[in-house]
Amino acid sequence: MIEPVWLASRIVENASIWQNNFQDPQRFSHFIRVHKVRFWAPHIFHLWDLGWVRAEFVQAKKLISIKDIDLLATNPEGDSIYADNRQLNTTKTISDVPIKQYYEETPVIVPYFHPFKYYVFWHIQRYMQLAISHYQIMNPASILYYLKTKSRFFLLGLKAKMLWSK
Repeated sequence: MIEPVWLASRIVENASIWQNNFQDPQRFSHFIRVHKVRFWAPHIFHLWDLGWVRAEFVQAKKLISIKDIDLLATNPEGDSIYADNRQLNTTKTISDVPIKQYYEETPVIVPYFHPFKYYVFWHIQRYMQLAISHYQIMNPASILYYLKTKSRFFLLGLKAKMLWSK
């Protein structure tokens, strides 16, 4: 696997290449919604903050100290550029703060994503949505069974991925 710090440093060095069209959560959410993936900017930021996705790089208006977010450079405008070197799905943050409020309180940190990250969010959406067929709606007892089964497999999948990542 390519080391995130090495990759982020190459991205920063070659920022003028047109393929490096990295997008902040606002632009990225617009891009993926056009392609039928329903995540808004606060959701994207929160999924990144929880460690479900890794940003290509992170930009901050001031120096920050977050575990496994490594400083790469400081640009002439005074912004600091960081590599996201965190292990996925290892952040144990649980916030009682609503996502929108949380996003608005931390505008100092901006993760940037490559448009190809669309596929990661497509899989997250596919994994999180319930697919209830029309015929299952006719029998309410089958819906309850389906929901219990689906949630059990969802939790088993999360546990397996957590064990796999360790």
